[in-house]
Amino acid sequence: MRILYLSTLLLSFAQVYSQKPQSLPQTINSLLTSEFNPSLSANGRVMVLQAPVGNFDEGGVAISYQRAGTWSRPEQVPGITAAGEKVFNGAASLSHDANYIFFSSNRRGGIGGQDIWFVEKRGTSWTLPKNLGKPINSEKIETDPSLSADGKTLYFTRLTGAKGSKGESCGKIFYAERMGVDGWSEPKEMPAPINSGCECNASILADNATLTFASNRAGGKGHFDQYMTKYVNGKWGSPVALELINTPQEDKYISIPASGDYVYHSIAAGKGTDVARTKLPDHTKPLKTLLIQGNISSSSKLSLFSVNKNKFVTVSPNSSSYFFILPEKETYELTFAPNSKGSAYQHLYINLDTLKKFKELKYDINAVRLKPGVVLNLNNTKVNEDFTIDPKSNNELNNLVKLLKDNPTIKIEIVNYPVKGQDVTNNIPADSTGGSNTTILENERTGKVSETIKKFLVSKGIIENRILAKGMDVPKTKTAADSMFVNDAADIIEVKIVSE
Repeated sequence: MRILYLSTLLLSFAQVYSQKPQSLPQTINSLLTSEFNPSLSANGRVMVLQAPVGNFDEGGVAISYQRAGTWSRPEQVPGITAAGEKVFNGAASLSHDANYIFFSSNRRGGIGGQDIWFVEKRGTSWTLPKNLGKPINSEKIETDPSLSADGKTLYFTRLTGAKGSKGESCGKIFYAERMGVDGWSEPKEMPAPINSGCECNASILADNATLTFASNRAGGKGHFDQYMTKYVNGKWGSPVALELINTPQEDKYISIPASGDYVYHSIAAGKGTDVARTKLPDHTKPLKTLLIQGNISSSSKLSLFSVNKNKFVTVSPNSSSYFFILPEKETYELTFAPNSKGSAYQHLYINLDTLKKFKELKYDINAVRLKPGVVLNLNNTKVNEDFTIDPKSNNELNNLVKLLKDNPTIKIEIVNYPVKGQDVTNNIPADSTGGSNTTILENERTGKVSETIKKFLVSKGIIENRILAKGMDVPKTKTAADSMFVNDAADIIEVKIVSE
């Protein structure tokens, strides 16, 4: 019993200790200066922060990169702060893909007292700052920008002119939806109880369903405290205080990468502040997500289709690279359709029903020329027992229809295999009208599956003699490198190019 007690005590001590703030190394923090406002990329390997670098004593916008587990010394972001300028540049946030830095500034060319600006990374360089313009910016002060992982929603603070109980500048949290490439919708206030009178610094996490923000509402520890709210069943839930990092001081800026393992924040250190991290308890972590990105060897139209919601999430023409953060318990189809004829589309089925933790995946797409012998896999096509096509297969099959229409001279062979481990016979309805069950040999069933897909293609205008349908009696194992890319309920179906 004594041993069990000591083990429990040690475990409790370890859990408490692991949730104590841990200062980042001295490549980030300096003994003589203040570092604060960390903002991390989704993968947690790029950080923007306020740090004095070189001649910028006030703490300009700096950037650091983590390589082999070690953070580089922060460097000033070119173009945001210029030597000799007596302007404010701060409240900076890094986009989840690390390609944009949004910040607040009262530099020339603005609309109001302080506006939201951004710089974009192109290659290894950053562009000159650009004002987001109206309706995001107004005659008032706009600050604390945060862009959602899908790039569709911007959250920010608009100061009201009111002061908090300890003299804090109070604001309201707004959000705006992207319209086109550079346009934004008229900003809307976040609903109560998020806005309660004195809020700032909303940060939308990579799962697009968890929001943190600062508030000096009643019940806090003093000044601004951090709160978290989650989007469930179409609305934001009641905010919960992040007690593990809130202090009597001003806890205004935090950042949580997609893994959700740690929250990055500032702590008092000497006469200033350091950037630290604290381990997050499970109940506060964001949804588990898959970060998938890669390059595309030739210009392609990229589409992301939500199988669960039966709608397109994103359609991007002429893409040469892509970056998506996809939440758990969802299923997607990612399609790369080349703009040039004679190349095969590529289709990626992504099932996140059993995603156990944050995962990062690099998946480059190389152009594949349509020629005899090329095989396309239908990873999400399911034919029901009555030989009707499951509606969730339509998007994948419609992509095949488009390929055949774009390349009217090619012929294909549809080959269906039984799944390894299945019985060689299946009891299935003799027809789709509910007739009596009949035992059909597996190769007869697989042939009927291929014929069903052929009929679908013909119904969409594809000439029948361009399609051969074939069933196999030799089982085949689903061989995808990762189970998330295979719909276990789907048939094993290959589309082979037999002639150009």
